[in-house]
Amino acid sequence: MRLFVSGLQGDAEDSYFQQNFPPELLAAARAKAFLGGVFDPAKCGFVARKIIKAVAKLEGYTNTIDPARVKAFARELAQ
Repeated sequence: MRLFVSGLQGDAEDSYFQQNFPPELLAAARAKAFLGGVFDPAKCGFVARKIIKAVAKLEGYTNTIDPARVKAFARELAQ
């Protein structure tokens, strides 16, 4: 089993896994990856934009996707 999460704040990677998956599942996972995310205010509604700005402190387009991590995770999936 392999798990991944996406999000904009990579410094919280461990807490993302702890908050979103039970310990038994995390222990059984062969691979875990935080793959980043994208915030595009042009594609969000008014309320979503306000929430993301307040919580994540983001004003404009933000892309935290790490292509190297995505490729590494894809290689693990292929095994």
